[in-house]
Amino acid sequence: MKRNDWKTFKKKSEEKFEKIEVNYVNVWGFQEQKNTKWNTGLSTEEIKELEKHFGFSLPKDYYEMLKTINGFDKDHISINPDKKKTKENSKEDAINIQMI
Repeated sequence: MKRNDWKTFKKKSEEKFEKIEVNYVNVWGFQEQKNTKWNTGLSTEEIKELEKHFGFSLPKDYYEMLKTINGFDKDHISINPDKKKTKENSKEDAINIQMI
């Protein structure tokens, strides 16, 4: 994907995140919180440092993605699959907030 494609992806996904509600029933795994935004992309220098750290060049598509987006500004909500997945569970019992 080209950088402009990633900019479009960022815009459309943030529009979706504006309205999203965490689903506590029958959905396991990480979910974005309402009004989540993407963090600003990395600079060329930061990406070069990352490549140096790993010892190889990143694929062009991944490089372009990192120039545009770099994680989220809010924690994800993790729905715990070890708990019963019923409406009777309280939100406190059903979720575990983790930083990614």
